Amino acid sequence: MARSYGKTRISRGRPQVSPVPETPIIIQDEENPIPDKYEGDINFNKVVYSLKEFRDKIDLGFSELTSNTPNVNTQQFFDLYNELFFDIPKEGENSHNTIVQTSLDYLDNYISPLQSIIDSKDVEIESLNQQLLTIQGELSTLQIAAQEEETQEAQEEADTQIALAEYQALYGTDFTNNPQMKYGKLRATLEIMDNEGVLRKSLNKNFNDLRQAKEKEDGNISTKSYNQWNAAIDKRAEGKVKDDLRDMINRVRLNIASGVGAIPGEGPQL
Repeated sequence: MARSYGKTRISRGRPQVSPVPETPIIIQDEENPIPDKYEGDINFNKVVYSLKEFRDKIDLGFSELTSNTPNVNTQQFFDLYNELFFDIPKEGENSHNTIVQTSLDYLDNYISPLQSIIDSKDVEIESLNQQLLTIQGELSTLQIAAQEEETQEAQEEADTQIALAEYQALYGTDFTNNPQMKYGKLRATLEIMDNEGVLRKSLNKNFNDLRQAKEKEDGNISTKSYNQWNAAIDKRAEGKVKDDLRDMINRVRLNIASGVGAIPGEGPQL
């Protein structure tokens, strides 16, 4: 059964090879040439040569017996090649690889039909490599940005915790509802309210009743909670002064609860 390899059709059967006619080789005796025509009696003479004379006269390499006519023509060669195709080894000496390599060496500037496909694939691979490098660069940039963002968030969280600890140390852990208030901050707030013109009574009367609330209640301590100041003012102040002092401590409590401190812009803030 025949198989096709490219344009070559290979058959396992043995093709018919025409025999090459043999040309008879005539050895002539140079000293006694044979005449073209014979007349009369023929006398046979035997000539005996020494070994040296024999070597001098006879070509021991059989060059005279060699025919210049090839034994196998091109068609016969390919017929034999197709017949022996599967018997020829793929690799090694006298193999298919030998035939291919010899033909490639003989051909100048041989270009494989697959070369254009190979070249296009090389270009495609190079393009994909460039895309991969670009994506890796973008990924690296995103990773660095994410790490920086995480670091910044961690730093901000740490700063917030530090600020909260400082704020709680100053105003107590329940600073949104019942913060700690210092006497000096309350007096300063009264001065602000007096400058704003919102006090019902004079600043001195408010100072006096606030001092009484500090000294006469809770052991004359300067820092009290909002609830303590409210109770002390209720006992030591009267009338409109009491209203002024309650407005004052409520303002301070709201400032502290909002995270700006007893007096905005002074001291730690959240």
